[in-house]
Amino acid sequence: MHPHGRHVAFPDLGALLWTVRESLDLVLFKLAQVRLILASGSTRWLARADAELCGAIESLQLVEMLRASEVHDLARILGTTAESTLESIGTAAPEPWPAMLAEHRIALARQLIEIELVVADNRRLLSAQLSAGTSDRHPARRPRRNPLADPVAQAIFQAALATTTKFPQLSLQDFLA
Repeated sequence: MHPHGRHVAFPDLGALLWTVRESLDLVLFKLAQVRLILASGSTRWLARADAELCGAIESLQLVEMLRASEVHDLARILGTTAESTLESIGTAAPEPWPAMLAEHRIALARQLIEIELVVADNRRLLSAQLSAGTSDRHPARRPRRNPLADPVAQAIFQAALATTTKFPQLSLQDFLA
């Protein structure tokens, strides 16, 4: 193992972990937008919010592939397995990286938990509105036309519900195990 390669790889991994965290933050923001739209009782912006969420998920998936590739290269340098966890890489890392990688691990795990909670809430809201057959019912308002009677609105809700199945990011969860 070339000692210089070992030290150069850790800053690259650290920078990539920041990118993963930023990508997760964007996904969480887009999930929160969907939740707010659902909670408002209006369907007007749901398709746009879902499309933006899908874009954020795709960006996260690309960053996650880069992260997996970087970990594979680093594992080769360290002489460990390609399936190394962030904790095992931190253990093998030179100072100051063990503490820095541990901080990333904690922050990433918290972000995934937060995302899972919002995803579960969005699934619940979408399922409830689909099963109720309405998305614009509000107790303080007089009943309106059922927007889910429209096949396009039903498709939008079904697409938004399908988007929630794109979680969790299993490769990232395995990496943080």
